[in-house]
Amino acid sequence: MRANHEIPNEFSRWTYSQHYFAEDCGEEVIEHILQHCPSPKGRTILGAQLLDEKKHVSFFTKITNQVGIDERAKAFADGYTSLIFEQTSISEKIFCFQILTEAISAALCQWRLDNLSDNRFFAMDAEVLEDEVRHLKMGECLLSICDDDELSTTLTKVKQRELIKSMNSVCQEAFLSAPDSGQVEWMKTMNREVAKRLLAEARHASFSLNSGRGL
Repeated sequence: MRANHEIPNEFSRWTYSQHYFAEDCGEEVIEHILQHCPSPKGRTILGAQLLDEKKHVSFFTKITNQVGIDERAKAFADGYTSLIFEQTSISEKIFCFQILTEAISAALCQWRLDNLSDNRFFAMDAEVLEDEVRHLKMGECLLSICDDDELSTTLTKVKQRELIKSMNSVCQEAFLSAPDSGQVEWMKTMNREVAKRLLAEARHASFSLNSGRGL
């Protein structure tokens, strides 16, 4: 049920700007992962996702052209990109992007659909949300075709927990850095929903991965 309150326009601009920068970095991240992906099936999946990322950039460009762009709203994009590039294996990179980052993107879309009073962009948010849910399933598929030896030595349960903690820290830094004090409560509310979705999707992917490996 949609919340019955008005959220400041400045906050709408901030959250859509965060999402625009995140999607804009998505193309670079997928190109980076493609360089480490020898599997034809994996490359096909990543290629399909790349097309969606380009579409999402177009969507959020249209939105920010109307509501304005907040150049300060780059913390999430910078944080998740750095985290992915720091990882040494493709399985870690996939877990960070196709699972954790996509879970956050889905949560942002869902939160806006449930809470923002300005419905001009709901159709685009809903379409991005549908894509991100599909990308999460694609991420599980990508993990299932990773090398078993690599998975057992790099993307361990301990490493998965470390990555979840690191991504949550990226979110905390990005989504609690309100441009002004009047937006702090909206930030806290949104961040709670993002954290819940992040943990839920990570647990689901981890369970599927570990079950497939007989763990």
